[in-house]
Amino acid sequence: MFESLPLSIASQLLLDRDDHGNVQVSKIESERLLASLVETELFKWKKNKEYNGKLSIVCHFLGYEGRCGLPSNFDANYCYTLGTVVSSLIDNRCTGMLAIANRLHRPTEMWAVGGMPITHMMNMERRSGKSKPVSAKYVQSDH
Repeated sequence: MFESLPLSIASQLLLDRDDHGNVQVSKIESERLLASLVETELFKWKKNKEYNGKLSIVCHFLGYEGRCGLPSNFDANYCYTLGTVVSSLIDNRCTGMLAIANRLHRPTEMWAVGGMPITHMMNMERRSGKSKPVSAKYVQSDH
C-alpha cells in the first residue's frame, strides 16, 4: 500500500511523529493525494480514449473540518449518548471521569454506558528524567 502512494504523500507519512509516536495526520496533504489519484485515473481513461476533457485541480487545505462528512445515525446516537452520560456524571459530582459506551454493535437501547476514571487510561513514563502521567496507547476493557 505504501509503495502505491505518490512519493510526496508517502514521504509525509515518514515525517516526525508527535510526542506519543503518532503520525501527525494534519500534516498529510490528503487533498493532494485525492487530486493525484484523480489525475492518474483520468490519464488512464484518456490513454484508452474513454475521456477527452481537461482538468485543472486547485487544492486548498481545510484542516480536519474539510475531511469530515455528515454524521451517520451511529455518530449522532453515540455523541448524544456520551453527552447524556457526561451530564449524569456532572450531576452526580463524578469528577475526573470519562464517559464511556460499550456494546456498540447492539441496538442503542442495549448499549452499556457509564463513567471510567481517567487514571485508567494513564501510564507513568520517564520523560526528561522525570516520571510523568501520559495517555496509554491502548486500554483493554473487561466490560
